[in-house]
Amino acid sequence: MLLRERARRLAGTLRLALLGPPLLRLLRLLRRGRSTGAAYVDLCLQLGLATRARTALATVPAPARRPSLAIRLAALSGRVDEALALARALAERLPDADVPRREVDATIACIAPLSAQDALALIHADGRPHAAEPALHLQLGDKAGAATLLAAREASTDPQQWLLWANLQGTPLRQLEGLNRFLAAHGLAAVRLDDVDRPLSVANLRATVPTGHAPGNGELLSVVMTCYDCAPYVDAALRSVLGQTHAQLELIAVDDGSRDDTWPRLLAAAGADRRVRPVRLRRNVGTYAAKNVGLALARGTVLAFQDADDWSCPERFAWCLSLLRQRPWLQAVTCEYLRLQDDGHFWSGLVWPLQRRTPNSVLFRRRVLERIGFFDEHRFGSDGEFVGRLLASVGPRGLHRLARPLIIAARRENSLMTASATGLDARGRSQARADFQEAWTEALLQRALAGESHYHAAVLGTPALIAEAP
Repeated sequence: MLLRERARRLAGTLRLALLGPPLLRLLRLLRRGRSTGAAYVDLCLQLGLATRARTALATVPAPARRPSLAIRLAALSGRVDEALALARALAERLPDADVPRREVDATIACIAPLSAQDALALIHADGRPHAAEPALHLQLGDKAGAATLLAAREASTDPQQWLLWANLQGTPLRQLEGLNRFLAAHGLAAVRLDDVDRPLSVANLRATVPTGHAPGNGELLSVVMTCYDCAPYVDAALRSVLGQTHAQLELIAVDDGSRDDTWPRLLAAAGADRRVRPVRLRRNVGTYAAKNVGLALARGTVLAFQDADDWSCPERFAWCLSLLRQRPWLQAVTCEYLRLQDDGHFWSGLVWPLQRRTPNSVLFRRRVLERIGFFDEHRFGSDGEFVGRLLASVGPRGLHRLARPLIIAARRENSLMTASATGLDARGRSQARADFQEAWTEALLQRALAGESHYHAAVLGTPALIAEAP
């Protein structure tokens, strides 16, 4: 079963390499005048284009063979009960040789955050083991069931099983063991607890490789880190950047009007390491306007970002920069990440997989900034919009998606991902985020089809906003 799972994931990777990312595939269809059929609807759903998908769904031939399309559209549109009802109807049909396995898998992935119970019912009705089963049992609080499944997969070649194993452990050191086994499987250095008496969390991580490297020769990397009321996490985030194996960097730390002691911590870091450049804004303007301030100040030939509640593996920037050096045609690199709660449990809003892509991991050459400009200064979700513009501008050959988990992000209260106005709800979705994604994706498509520039100027986030910069 695990070999089949890896084969499916490899097939997905190859399909992406051969056909290109969904955004560019949809653009190709639209340029050919095609806006009907299952392939078109599927791409629209992947990109969050509910209106387009809804219009074209009726044009899908043999809809009974593509049941996931209607289910995914209902979920994307906020009609959760309808999506679950359709999923239950599909479960009653299974096993059904007329329904492709990819349709079942797509439905399971769609409804897992909406109802773990219904996702498991689909798996059982299908009659084939599924990689998400242990995670779904954990979602339901069934630790015994999850442990039994993991024990049966002890020889698993999927490193994410170690994260689920860690979630079953009762002590921080055992949870850390699971994390380190996962990292080792990806060729990454082990980490340790900064304080063994505290839980495993992003704030309590420290690298085991030598840190504090003296800057050497090489291209200057500018890392922009925006901060807002993140004092419990910012020291670890700073350590993770300053301890990178690529040490020729500047860290532009932008305090976006914090009310806690984030700013004194940034000043202390600057006093201890001259690579830190702290700036404080006159008022809170949101992380993307604050990022634009940092980008305007950056001096490096390559630019990247670090969230103040994230921890970057020591190898993160060196690996990404190595790809840029080896492949002159590349303009940008992204990587993958994990989310870690303050109780030491790994978490995903989609339940499974736990290792996922993240647009805020993007590292890019300065010429990209000259080409596409700055962030949309929306209060949330603009990192996806930025990478969408980047992809539309440089094409699939110019953006490499590194399938390595080089970032561990905190899942904490009152972040953009958990706050009631901007984060995920109890069923793992956010209508506000879905609406914003549809709006910016549609606007991007229209610009691309019209041959217009993808450049976006900074409006609010300019250096004039700085109140203090030692």
